[in-house]
Amino acid sequence: MELIARNEGLSRIVLIAAVIGVFSSELSAQIVVGMPSSFTGAFSARVKDNYDGAMLHLNAVNQAGGISGQKIELKTADDKNDPKLAPELAESLIVRDKAIALFLVAGTPQAEAILPVLEQFGVPLIAPSTGASSLRIPFKKYVFNLRADYQREAERLVVFIKGLGYQSIALLSTDDSFGQDSLAGAIKGFELIGGKPTLQAKFARVNPDIAALAKQIVAANPEFTLMIGSAASTALLIVEVRKTLPHARFATLSNNATSSFIKALGTQGNGVLVSQVMPGEGNARYPIAQEMARLNSNPGVANSPAMLEGYVAAKVLVEGLRRAGQNPSAAKLLAALNKTEKLNLGGLELSYTADNHIGLRYTDISMISKNNTFLR
Repeated sequence: MELIARNEGLSRIVLIAAVIGVFSSELSAQIVVGMPSSFTGAFSARVKDNYDGAMLHLNAVNQAGGISGQKIELKTADDKNDPKLAPELAESLIVRDKAIALFLVAGTPQAEAILPVLEQFGVPLIAPSTGASSLRIPFKKYVFNLRADYQREAERLVVFIKGLGYQSIALLSTDDSFGQDSLAGAIKGFELIGGKPTLQAKFARVNPDIAALAKQIVAANPEFTLMIGSAASTALLIVEVRKTLPHARFATLSNNATSSFIKALGTQGNGVLVSQVMPGEGNARYPIAQEMARLNSNPGVANSPAMLEGYVAAKVLVEGLRRAGQNPSAAKLLAALNKTEKLNLGGLELSYTADNHIGLRYTDISMISKNNTFLR
């Protein structure tokens, strides 16, 4: 009898331990989200800002207990600005790491390259950090856009420059899908103002001949140059041209709205126009900008528009996960996002439906100041 009692007591202990173990594993389980992006290469500055902004919100959510007790893990993979690597990395994050969503993929060619992977595994891509029209038209079931499109930005910049009274505008664009897409918007802008570019040229996506481009700009001597390219290429061109034409005027798109772009320009950033798809980081009219600024207590990480884009993207991701319920899956997340109506993102309103994943339409134009800040 004593032996039986001991065995029964042991069984109860084992059972309790097993229950506690299961419960603990459920609490410690993580929701994995994958971010295959260009952590090195020409777009790394923007990717870093996107990531830093996203982690500000994700860390705050995790510290508050996560989603139904599950913490969100953002697993990254570096595509080295090579679109050929993007599909392999995306698949690995989904299959090996069990990511239920992909997030903040930077670069039009990379985002386009992973579309078949999304279709194959039924996994949503949330807030790709690109304004590519190809991710919007025709409708993409698994792509949930956040920012305004590049064509809208480029068109508005051309019209804005003409509105300032400038007639002579040069147009340079990178020879890839991002450049072609943005170029189409710029051409629409020229059609609206009834003009044509003073100079139009394309340049290589990787290792462009900056010296040759600068010579073309100097020879044409336009009143303004719209540069559609990476932060590195754009900064190098501006610095090179201003060696000969100190007062040359430049404009570029929001993909270069980063603190690192300003640093790369050094003393040559003053007066450069930069299109924006997010409110100013210190804009009191947008509570979400103030919220991010409060969370960013790291003096070594300066707030930037690209950082705010990452923060807003994380807000959308977290809201989707919350609406997906217990133990969210790719399918649950997809269904939840498709029913996101009038989501208030602290001054920005977002809606998704089963046939509309356009996202925000916010656009603005800033100018880099003498103090190396984005003035609105």
